Amino acid sequence: MKYQIKFLSDWHVGSGLGAGAETDAEILKDKNNLPYIPGKTIKGLMKAALFEMIAVNQVNKDSVDQLFGYEVKDDKGKVLKSCKGSLFFSNASL
Repeated sequence: MKYQIKFLSDWHVGSGLGAGAETDAEILKDKNNLPYIPGKTIKGLMKAALFEMIAVNQVNKDSVDQLFGYEVKDDKGKVLKSCKGSLFFSNASL
């Protein structure tokens, strides 16, 4: 599936690594020195949006779990069961 991402304000995806006093995060760039958005970031944003839709009964949680995967944890946060989702997101590039 191809999709288009439209930015409505200034925005960048940082690497999470600092670059000294001038910047707080290095912008992720591909081998051609062009910015890109990691597939993992896109997947997380899509999953978060669907969880908001679950909250207002627009989407079924079981469907989201099947698509994105899920973990079952005990009360201490230890993962008891993990299930991989059926979706894969590649990087978005220019």
